[in-house]
Amino acid sequence: MWIRTILISISLFSCSSVEQIQKNSNSIRSLAQDSKQNFEKIYEAAVSIPPRLEEIKNRSHQGISEQTEIVAKTEGIIEATSGVVDTVPWWANTLEITMVAIAVIGVVVLLWYSGLGSLFRKLIGYVPEAKQQEAKLLDETLRGDTSLRETVAFLRAKDPVLDTAFRRRKNAKL
Repeated sequence: MWIRTILISISLFSCSSVEQIQKNSNSIRSLAQDSKQNFEKIYEAAVSIPPRLEEIKNRSHQGISEQTEIVAKTEGIIEATSGVVDTVPWWANTLEITMVAIAVIGVVVLLWYSGLGSLFRKLIGYVPEAKQQEAKLLDETLRGDTSLRETVAFLRAKDPVLDTAFRRRKNAKL
């Protein structure tokens, strides 16, 4: 009995966790099959007339030792599973990071276009370069440095929607 325990301990420490799990699983299966056969023979010996008590006694002891060994092997499997590391494929981490980045960008875009973007711009005082150019031109127009025609031409050239609306309004007056 002690020899088996020592051999099991040596085998547990001498190979990798996966190998230990495979060896112990195969060993448990073999022991369980032997144990099942023993229990079948114990049953046959018990129901025979007259009952074969000596055979029942011997097979019972054999079944007990097999079950003890099964318990020891399962403990070895439990210990070996602590050494097994789940591996994640390289692309799964990349995919996860990509999905998180897409989600963050999506939330930012959604918030920006839902009106919170303009609120945020106002809070931090951000004015786009194009709007700064327009403000400069309007200021120059008001001071008389630039003519009104130049300002209108600049604004129409810069914004096609404004240009279309301006043309429609102009043509409607004619």
